[in-house]
Amino acid sequence: MGDCVIEPEQDYKGRVGDDPPPYIKMPQNIWPKDAPFLREGLYNYYSHVFPLAMKLVRIFALAFGLEEAALDGIFKFPITGMRALHYPPMPKEECGTIGLGAHTDFSWLTMVLQDSVPALEILNKHGQWVQAAPKPNSFVCNVGQYLERQTNGRFVATVHRVRNQTGERRYSLPFFLTPDPDANIHALDSFIAAGERPQYEPFNVGDLYIRRVLPARHRHPTSVKYRDVPESEWKYELLYG
Repeated sequence: MGDCVIEPEQDYKGRVGDDPPPYIKMPQNIWPKDAPFLREGLYNYYSHVFPLAMKLVRIFALAFGLEEAALDGIFKFPITGMRALHYPPMPKEECGTIGLGAHTDFSWLTMVLQDSVPALEILNKHGQWVQAAPKPNSFVCNVGQYLERQTNGRFVATVHRVRNQTGERRYSLPFFLTPDPDANIHALDSFIAAGERPQYEPFNVGDLYIRRVLPARHRHPTSVKYRDVPESEWKYELLYG
């Protein structure tokens, strides 16, 4: 869910006093009609976690040596997404198998709310997998690929995986925050030493986003629809039909 600034519950127009980008013409979320409580419950949670994420953006700005509101301009209409993930229970002989392979998040920041079943593991700088044990009333916050690029590699995207060793059913609610698709981002000057070149070239958020999303969601109707479109012509607007 999320991902669409014209969903009524997200109300970005009321928040920033501005209109969404013109290419966003239709909601992207499809909700099950026989479970209306699902949309209500998830959006209630979303309405709390999104403002918290935006507060963290300002805290990051201060940590970067910038003015508190310095990053607000690239988060007017951010790409926000939330997933309700269910990992089914496993038979004893399958405990310890990988439920979700090692990866980094294609976001700026990810906030993960877990239930009490331990399964999330983080790869530390020594190449060892350590458990991110669930703690009540807390989030696991992962640095995403966009934040790594913006900090010139100083903040490294978190490599993580899911490996359930208990066999118990598990739920998690990751929330993904990424800057506006129209934003152009470069490595911040405060992370580039004198005489040093940036590790990453400047990039457009939307262009980079669609180059990751379309190949990853190869069975999604949007990916199927534009399968024959040359990559040089891919634009973020394609996601909105």
